[in-house]
Amino acid sequence: MTEDTKRWIWLWGVCLALVLPAAEVWGQVRVGLDVDNRTVMENEPIVLTVVVENESEVPFVFNKVYNNAEIQVSVSRVASGAEPLFETIDREFVIMPGDRSTNLVELTSLEDMRTPGTYKVQARVKHEDRAYQSQALAFDVVRGIQIASRARPLSGYSGVRLSYSLRYCSREGSEYAFLVIEDAERGVSYGTFLLGPIVRVSEPAMQFDSRGRMVVAHQSGRNRFTRSVISVGPDGAAFESQSHHLPSGKPYPKAPRRQ
Repeated sequence: MTEDTKRWIWLWGVCLALVLPAAEVWGQVRVGLDVDNRTVMENEPIVLTVVVENESEVPFVFNKVYNNAEIQVSVSRVASGAEPLFETIDREFVIMPGDRSTNLVELTSLEDMRTPGTYKVQARVKHEDRAYQSQALAFDVVRGIQIASRARPLSGYSGVRLSYSLRYCSREGSEYAFLVIEDAERGVSYGTFLLGPIVRVSEPAMQFDSRGRMVVAHQSGRNRFTRSVISVGPDGAAFESQSHHLPSGKPYPKAPRRQ
């Protein structure tokens, strides 16, 4: 055997040793996901949690300038029967071998989910020419049941009339109140706000204060009432404050801190 042949065999062996371990660890990537709630109101923000575990020996780099991996998310209405369409999520971080990363994704920024129904979401990580998918997860978008409503023109825009709808829906055995603000004529949402638990014994109250803000008062416990203040402007609505009270109107006592 010549020296050139020996040298070629040695180089081939080194390359094989470098390539084989990497090929064995490509499958050691796990992608998991979860949502805050499996039942959400229309236009309510929906936050998806994507967890990526890198059990390989290769760093995963997520970056606009340089990357070898991407996080992608697909969300679709089940009734449509459409194939999952994955959209790349803008992220900049590195997952080292043996490490994991948790990422939050606001789903309503990816898909219009105003139509009530069951939706399916799935996440995947693309690394070079391979893709690692999570299991699909389903959740329901509902309109809720209306308790009371008010209507009023948007301040400074007499041609824009907004509806303020107080609704409730059930989550995990409990009922929660929501305020839905929208320009129904133009199909524009100004926000859906979770007001907290609701006990449907006393009738809720809805009124506008001197500044044009919506003030909602509803029973949120056996002896507790919740007052919520939401302001509305041309760019949308904002949750300004919330306080809890006894039936007498006095502040509801705060729970003692745990030692």
